[in-house]
Amino acid sequence: MGRRGAGGGIRGIERHAPEPQLQSQPAVPVDPLLSTVRNELPGALSAAQHDHGFRFLGDFDLTLRRRASGGFFYSVNYTYSKSIDEQSQFSGGGTGGFGGALDARNLGLERGRSDWDRGHIVSAVFSYPVPFGRGRRWLSSSHGWLNGAFGGWQLAGNLILKTGAPITIEDSGVNNNIGESTRPNRIATGYDYNGNGRRGVDFPWYSPGDFVAVPSCASRTNCSPDQYGFYPFAPGNSGRNILNGPGTQNIDLSLMKNWTMNESGRKRIQLRWEVFNIFNHPNFLLPNRFENETAAGYISATQASGSGGPRIMQFALRYEY
Repeated sequence: MGRRGAGGGIRGIERHAPEPQLQSQPAVPVDPLLSTVRNELPGALSAAQHDHGFRFLGDFDLTLRRRASGGFFYSVNYTYSKSIDEQSQFSGGGTGGFGGALDARNLGLERGRSDWDRGHIVSAVFSYPVPFGRGRRWLSSSHGWLNGAFGGWQLAGNLILKTGAPITIEDSGVNNNIGESTRPNRIATGYDYNGNGRRGVDFPWYSPGDFVAVPSCASRTNCSPDQYGFYPFAPGNSGRNILNGPGTQNIDLSLMKNWTMNESGRKRIQLRWEVFNIFNHPNFLLPNRFENETAAGYISATQASGSGGPRIMQFALRYEY
């Protein structure tokens, strides 16, 4: 059982801001620690500047292990964790996360759960030698075909249960060139979903109606607030990574059979049958995060096979010497 916590760190924010005409200069290092470079080009500034941002990670671990007689073994682990930062990626290409900054001068607006944060994780592994055959509890004195048929079997498996990854709600219809906010305003929780069937497939995973785009000015002389009191061109109040995506439930099992070829047991043939996601539980990826689109909140893909995706099985024959 353990508890860990950490704070501080360095985060990168990519900033693009118009600048007066600049003299073309060679790259100048501005952060020796990270060897980042500031490039000044005529007419604009495109800088990758690294700030000493905020990061926090704390977790609680509880593990139970047992190795019983006869080779039976199991281990169960539970982790509760919380990871908070101001940015988890540089490019913005991560699924569900947010790689930019609404206001480069106020990085506190980006403080939220890390893209990889999972609240609860339960994992377990076990290995169980089937108690039949020579040297086992039953048929311990068997030889020949009897031991070859019933002896040397072993069952093993692992389980993983974890809550979903966070997701940032965005608006795909904004014009970044005039400073419109990528993240919308949040007028309700976003969790007020309802419908029949499977969430995220038959009805939206979250409630798109709980978010509204940041308003634009009605004209050059009219930049009044909208019906909710939100001002044009202000950063949207919908935070980063505020909602939870689908969780993961996966169980893998394997059955092995060993035939020894000599008395020492060094030479043997092993037959393996492995099944990934044996119960074929659907583990979905994150839903569409753009609240203004027709498919907002709907899920269109599952995890990859072998990593919680559709059930697959494989056979293998191995000779050891």
